Amino acid sequence: MSEKLQVLIVGAGIAGVATAVALQQKGFRPDIIEKSSHLNKGVGGLLLSSNATESASTLGITDALASGAFEIDKINYRNHKNKMLTDFDTKHHFAAEKPFYAVHRNVLLTALAAKLTPNTIGFEKSMVSMENSSAGVHVTFNDGSQKHYDLVIAADGINSSTRTHIFGEKTLEDSELSCIRLVVKRPTTLQAATYMLGKGKAVALLPIDDELAYCPFVFCSSLLQELEGKNTRDVLKHLYQDFQGEVPEVIKSGLANEASPFMMPLKSINLETWHKERVLLVGDAAHALIPTQPQGAGMAMEDALILAETLSNNNSLDESLALYQQRRYHRVAKVQNTGYQRIKAIKLGQSTIGNFLSQTVMKLVGQRKLRDDWSAIIDDKP
Repeated sequence: MSEKLQVLIVGAGIAGVATAVALQQKGFRPDIIEKSSHLNKGVGGLLLSSNATESASTLGITDALASGAFEIDKINYRNHKNKMLTDFDTKHHFAAEKPFYAVHRNVLLTALAAKLTPNTIGFEKSMVSMENSSAGVHVTFNDGSQKHYDLVIAADGINSSTRTHIFGEKTLEDSELSCIRLVVKRPTTLQAATYMLGKGKAVALLPIDDELAYCPFVFCSSLLQELEGKNTRDVLKHLYQDFQGEVPEVIKSGLANEASPFMMPLKSINLETWHKERVLLVGDAAHALIPTQPQGAGMAMEDALILAETLSNNNSLDESLALYQQRRYHRVAKVQNTGYQRIKAIKLGQSTIGNFLSQTVMKLVGQRKLRDDWSAIIDDKP
């Protein structure tokens, strides 16, 4: 099938580029279109657990991760006063040859893009229209050109315009959490991935290389009601004023420039059907995850590898697309469910009693709970 199948990928983010790399490994020659003039490397970091680093290895970017990321040996959980609740040794619980990494999104995307054959990505290019049928997809581009494709893969993110065009407007699920993300100079005392828990709020402090840390501040959106009219800088300082440890230094560093950080509600989606006729959704376009279970990049790379494998079999295209969703849907749903459980824990912590209970549970059974959560993802092969 690889020699004849004409494939278009919409979006040159992690999902789109990983999909193209995986398809090229199987002999396909996909086109990618990206509406921006360059790779949208974004601002932010990623935690890649063993399943994600295993996928990255299959995609051929192990060396780039090893040199450009921060290997995570320990994940510490602390309360807002910086007192240890539990620590999780990744090498003790999982095989040392399958490490955890924290990495800047830019490093991962650049490493993937470097594996593409030249001129795979058409920048400043987008679809003006598409005619989707069982015979394929006829696409008209913004430069006036047209082409027929056997398969169009939508990898254009949680707000996918391709998904809207094919499936209609879909309501994203509101987690009732909001997030402010900072990338800052890494405090010298930050030597492990650290999660700090407060009343209805949390922050992750992730070293992503020798110099930088990625710090997403996640909190119940209801806390914003009393802060109506305040800008994002004041919201961040007010909500986390009682946090100790590295948090005050991180906030001071993150707010040092004039630009105000971006605040966004956290939403998710997982459609029951990921394809219609000859258009297929992958990554966040199909199943956006809440970052309380940091698996977005991991699931995108798994999507890419499983899709390339199923398309390279001698099945019909209809059979391959059905098999792809069959193999991926329940795996993604399981990962999403773990994230939803962590959302419940943050919401529970809004009250004094709930905060006490959630932190007590983390002290008493945190090691076992974390092991079970990670094992359900890492040991369950996609």
